[in-house]
Amino acid sequence: MNRHLTALIAAAAAVAALTPSARASRQSGWSEPVNLGSAINSPYEESGPAISNDGRALYFQSNRPGSNNCDIWVARRESVHDDWETPQNLGAAVNGEICESAPALSRDEHHLFFARLSPTQPADIWVSYRRNVRDDFGWEAPVPLNSAINTEASDGTPKYFESRKYGLSQLYFYSTRPGGLGSFDIYVASAFGTPVSVPELNSLKSMRVRRSHATVWRSSFTPIGSARSASGICGPQCGVTCSIPGRRP
Repeated sequence: MNRHLTALIAAAAAVAALTPSARASRQSGWSEPVNLGSAINSPYEESGPAISNDGRALYFQSNRPGSNNCDIWVARRESVHDDWETPQNLGAAVNGEICESAPALSRDEHHLFFARLSPTQPADIWVSYRRNVRDDFGWEAPVPLNSAINTEASDGTPKYFESRKYGLSQLYFYSTRPGGLGSFDIYVASAFGTPVSVPELNSLKSMRVRRSHATVWRSSFTPIGSARSASGICGPQCGVTCSIPGRRP
């Protein structure tokens, strides 16, 4: 078995062992997704959600008014039982004149990974750091990841996976670099070293990657007509929904 998949399974088993009730919940069926409502979803596009560990901060990309092309926004709520407040643009520290998309928080929430792209340039993966994890506007100027991650091809939708117990530090992302099975393939870079393709997840179709706790999810689509994927490529009716395993949202 591929060593990256083996490590991922081991980490998932460790997390499951620590949270038996959560494990049972994940094995049950998902509830019907519910729209997060007009506080989050607008007549414009909202996609690529990433939620904080305490469930009180929601990061997502949108091209709503106040954005430069498409930007990363954040909404907060007082508790998981309260409604979301009006989202706010993360501002010039993170968002530039081109498109910032697919936000992903590190496990300790000190780092924000995201993709940055323009109509004339392929996507690259960037990262920003903040000292205070409670400060949603304390992000420092982002920097691009190294040339092993960012190539002349399109590299995006980063999802950071970390297990302190097993010493894992891995970044999953999609790439259109040569050598893949499809036009978009999933790659993993351990400790931000040289990325390798994940053959168990890739096919002749285009693949995108998303992460939920210790599970890597993939979405595939054929490049015919409009497509909706984890990275937020979709039509004008995009919105953010929520579904919870084994319970009503």
